[in-house]
Amino acid sequence: MAGRIHLVSYVQQNLINGPKIPSRLEVRHFPRRSAGEAVNWLLDGKIPWRPNPIPVGISLDQDHSQQITKITFSASARAVAISVDESSLKELKVISNDGPFVKLLKGNGRFVCKDAVAGEEGSSQNTFVVVGFDFARIAVLVRKYVGVEVHGFDLGTLIAPNAKAPWPPGRMVTARVDQNANSFSISKCWDIRVDMDAVFLRAWISECVAERCQPELLNSTVVETARLNRKELECLENMVAENFWLEQLRPKEVVNEFASVKTRKDGRLEVVNDRYKTKIRRSETQAIVLTTASGQEHTTRARGVKGKSTTLGKLNVKEPVSSIRIIGRQDATNSERLADFLLLGVLQGKKTFQNSPFIRLFWFPGWKKFRPPEDTAILRPEKVEMVLRAARLNESQERVARMAGEKERCMIVHGPPGTGKTTTIAAIARIWDLHDCPVWIIAHSNVAVKNIALALHKREVGFRILVSKEFFEEWHEHLYDSIRDKTHPFRRAARVPG
Repeated sequence: MAGRIHLVSYVQQNLINGPKIPSRLEVRHFPRRSAGEAVNWLLDGKIPWRPNPIPVGISLDQDHSQQITKITFSASARAVAISVDESSLKELKVISNDGPFVKLLKGNGRFVCKDAVAGEEGSSQNTFVVVGFDFARIAVLVRKYVGVEVHGFDLGTLIAPNAKAPWPPGRMVTARVDQNANSFSISKCWDIRVDMDAVFLRAWISECVAERCQPELLNSTVVETARLNRKELECLENMVAENFWLEQLRPKEVVNEFASVKTRKDGRLEVVNDRYKTKIRRSETQAIVLTTASGQEHTTRARGVKGKSTTLGKLNVKEPVSSIRIIGRQDATNSERLADFLLLGVLQGKKTFQNSPFIRLFWFPGWKKFRPPEDTAILRPEKVEMVLRAARLNESQERVARMAGEKERCMIVHGPPGTGKTTTIAAIARIWDLHDCPVWIIAHSNVAVKNIALALHKREVGFRILVSKEFFEEWHEHLYDSIRDKTHPFRRAARVPG
């Protein structure tokens, strides 16, 4: 039929090797209006019957505005790319034969198995489920730009000991599919702004991993957008958008500033970093490229970090190193990891916005307000006045300090540098301290927290300060000399001291 011919092409792959691992994928491109036809081509009558749900890898291609441009599915060494444009959502109700596409995304995908007996197709069907890395983000974006509810499984947390630290694709592949695979090259397929082949490979790699994690997949908690109402989904869409823009701004290549490079007795290289901001950190998604004086390049990975020193893999470098580049995506920060953990937990039904006073206050102010707990401390006026007199606050600072003891659950205080925000925070903390009320003070950086700690120390408020060990050791210890006995460095993955 005219206009319905979809040319076959192939994507070569040498990332993963092993028995029954194909060296190329058969791929086809379809417009959004033919999404049902695309899914039928991929799954209907193509795979022998299996008792358990069969994983279908999914990946997205996006433009610079976050808009989905393609949805890619992969199964059994075949893949389809479905184009999505701004008119797709408007046309959703008038697209004919969209059932297979919608059912697959919703978790109701049942298709006739290969070699089904004529007349018994209804009882000879396979069940399919979509799977992917960073699946919570995929589900939210598909729901937003395609208008279809999504039901599927996240792969990064399937075998990771800690759901707050999901494994990247490269690590999952080396753990379950091909232990000799180059994990950096695999994870590099997930970089933003790569070619279409990488989009197909993302879906295919997801399928490969899921096929070899069947026991874990059967016991995993499903990600489902239908769990949430419209307001909650809008909130998640905003979270995903913010993460997208942060990822866009994050550099994919950084020039390291180093003081020295030497070869250890075990053959590994040791780099002494010269600047904290560009130091080489241990990462599963980055490669380190050393360039010698003659222009030769050597690629390796960071194996360990202690203070200013980074240990690299073994390299036969006989010339002086003239430059070092860090290639690839930086690991997520603590706050980004926790945001992803919340996003996944809400879509899995393990967490809810309803029970968090903090989230409801800021993100859902129209919901019914929480009443203050019955054991809320009542401030004693004489203690408040004593602190305010000793702090010598000006009129605006004193007004803020008094408001902190009232029934308002939130205050936003704005002031240019030097107007006494830190002084006011210290006074408020002192008031609550005198009423035996523990206070957590958080800020966007280690330095900001340190400045507040110094103000507390000056006013004899008892405290302990938690600082990133990576930031502290050998780099910024001198900043904490006056409060060294109250400073507790801790690693990113460690438990916060009790």
